[in-house]
Amino acid sequence: MEYEVLIIDAAFEQLGWAIRLFLDKKAYIAAITLAGAAEEILGKVLTEPSAHQILKTQLAAKYAMSEKIVSDEHLNRARNWLKHGTKGTGGERIVFDPEEDAKHLILRYLINWSRQSGCDDVDPVRSEPEWVRVEAGRFHRWISEIRSD
Repeated sequence: MEYEVLIIDAAFEQLGWAIRLFLDKKAYIAAITLAGAAEEILGKVLTEPSAHQILKTQLAAKYAMSEKIVSDEHLNRARNWLKHGTKGTGGERIVFDPEEDAKHLILRYLINWSRQSGCDDVDPVRSEPEWVRVEAGRFHRWISEIRSD
């Protein structure tokens, strides 16, 4: 059966499942793939610079590196490796912290969406399906519990 899907709805579903897999199954690699895809979709429709763009610019200036290197070799390294395989990565193996990468991609999406929605807080994102709002709230509570600051 065919049905019409809006790209932002696809991003919501990807994010919701990324959070469920992250929190409930500790399936960090799948969460990276889904959250990375969702974050990329949202980044293309934002009217303001994305969290990725802001991080990329600030880190490039701070460490005197090109924005491309910051993005490709640091911010999106694991996501790109999982998305594209060995193409352009130099190998069949990668060493990284899947939990951290998944957490960062989910956070980047939530930050982008809250900024786009005009919210001051990541938790009360709006316009997404209720189940995604619930998952975003769960993730927000989890992050609040593990933060040391």
